[in-house]
Amino acid sequence: MLWADIALISWRSHLSRITRQAAERACADEWDPVKDRDLVIQQAQVMFANAEARYLDLRKKGSEPGQPLPEVKAGNQQQQQAVEYIVAERGRVLSGFLEGMRLGLKVGEDWLVLNGATYIWNYHMPCVRQREYDGLYEGLEEAVCALLVTKQQDPPLLASLCEALGACLLHKHRNGGGDVYAPPEEHVKEPPQLGDGTLLGHAVAVCQAAVERCPPMVAKRATVLLAKLQFEQNGAGGVQVDGAVETQLLTLLELMRLAPDDAPSQVARALPLMAECPPNPEILAQMAQLCLKCKEYSAAVQAAKQSVATAARIGKPIPRLWRYFAVAECVHGQAFVLQIDPEKHDKTAQDALKLEAMDHFVASAKFAAEVPADGLMVVAAQHYWNTSVAFMSLAQTRKVVLPSLEKLIKCLAKVKVTDATDEEVRKLRVKLYILLFECLTDAQRWSDGLDATAKSLKALPASCHKDLWDFRIQFMGKNGKDTAAEMLKVRESGADMVAKVWTTLAQSSNSKQKQLTAYQKAVDSLAEAPLSQVEYLILYGEFLYSSGYPVEDAKNQLVAAADTLLELDTALEEEEANSHAGSEIDRSSMHSSIARTAVTARTAATSVKGSKKAGSVVGGKGGAPQTLNVGHLQELSRIYLMLAKMA
Repeated sequence: MLWADIALISWRSHLSRITRQAAERACADEWDPVKDRDLVIQQAQVMFANAEARYLDLRKKGSEPGQPLPEVKAGNQQQQQAVEYIVAERGRVLSGFLEGMRLGLKVGEDWLVLNGATYIWNYHMPCVRQREYDGLYEGLEEAVCALLVTKQQDPPLLASLCEALGACLLHKHRNGGGDVYAPPEEHVKEPPQLGDGTLLGHAVAVCQAAVERCPPMVAKRATVLLAKLQFEQNGAGGVQVDGAVETQLLTLLELMRLAPDDAPSQVARALPLMAECPPNPEILAQMAQLCLKCKEYSAAVQAAKQSVATAARIGKPIPRLWRYFAVAECVHGQAFVLQIDPEKHDKTAQDALKLEAMDHFVASAKFAAEVPADGLMVVAAQHYWNTSVAFMSLAQTRKVVLPSLEKLIKCLAKVKVTDATDEEVRKLRVKLYILLFECLTDAQRWSDGLDATAKSLKALPASCHKDLWDFRIQFMGKNGKDTAAEMLKVRESGADMVAKVWTTLAQSSNSKQKQLTAYQKAVDSLAEAPLSQVEYLILYGEFLYSSGYPVEDAKNQLVAAADTLLELDTALEEEEANSHAGSEIDRSSMHSSIARTAVTARTAATSVKGSKKAGSVVGGKGGAPQTLNVGHLQELSRIYLMLAKMA
């Protein structure tokens, strides 16, 4: 057949217009399935090519099945005609695949039937996913019937189309109902009778056909839908739990989702099945999740253990399986934490459970890192952080966290963090790094700390660096590294951060001269912010006194700090006096008493370099004085105690 050859050759070159024109000529005549068998087979192939060419033309316009139809304005006949044409073309695409399947059935060529069903599934998958069944229902019915009567089987294809048809029938049932469509015998000879004639009954039978003919995991979506359909018909009692072990577990999983109040009883039914279940990370990880959700923690641990049991025997990571392993390990850790009962477990037992849980969270992150699955890694890290809080307060307890924390940080390094990343995720990463640096400081692993801070500054955006510079400078100081270049970077974070980092460097240095220089620079960096400078003047004065420098120099720093605070106190008094002019309100407030007590200290003390105030302490919003708070009073107390000690 010349026209058939032209159509097929044109389609191989994706010449859709020529393909369609030639296909019309090639399909104009009907041939005898017995006498002209080869011509009928070729004609079926041409019908497939013609349908694909129509699909390609629609796709070029962005109007293929699954895409929204163009908007039609009221009274715009041209737009209305354009929409009607698209709908008609979509129908011709589907009918072309169906006609090719029918010819395949007539000549007994199962491969043509399978090809036609494959085309229907592939080209209409977006419609199925979006639950857009307009014009698709009858085609699904005929495709499923055709697959069920053929001898050659394609289980994944059959399961997919059966699940799609079952979902379509459920959609029709929930949206007003309708009649079940039965393909005529001229299309499908002796079509199977499925169900009781109702939409739900027919949907149940369709899904059962897939479950019976396909391996359990191939038909998993049909199994889940079958449970949902039976639940829709008769409630939880109407759901049949039978078949292969994996099929039963899938059914129980869906029952636990559909009837969460009754989930514990389904867990009891699932436990013996789990013992018989062949290695199946997917089912067992889901079972672990739902057991955790219904507070069946022992069952959750059992399911999680079984889920990851085969991981060690698999050489190369398989992303799909590794994702389930990550979920199972995370659930395993959560189950340990949630089982802790302070009334039953002493502190030692609680800590042991928490440490084991943290190991599982790290294992979860390691599996997720191989996928990679950033979301799963972050979830595991969040659970790790929440569990590790109990060990953070003391250096003695922090040291047990360090081995697992280092592994977790290494996994998280694969998760890219930018300024666009969720704020909570950024904060979590910073907190984990800070905990790591504290642990390394406790262990006096200065070189490792220096490497870790360098990696943290690369892994996190500049907006997250503020809380890390302290440790960076500290580790550099302990390793005897020059900090000049790093301090230039710190300046971008503001004067407060610069002062904090210089102080950290002073405290971590072993050289008295370097400590002196660092404290001076900390004070100098806040010359424009006298109130913020107070804390560093006090630290500077304490250092001078404890390090054997002249007592007068130490006193000068402390007196300068007191002057700053008392200047603020005086400004507050003046503001109060102005606002209550002419009144006889008692002025014996705490601020006044402090000022009177400190009057002897209010001298124009000359401190060493850095104590001269270029800014003002009184400038709050709108020119109002800033508030003298409890922190300032504590600083004053600290100053007077030091001055008394030096007297």
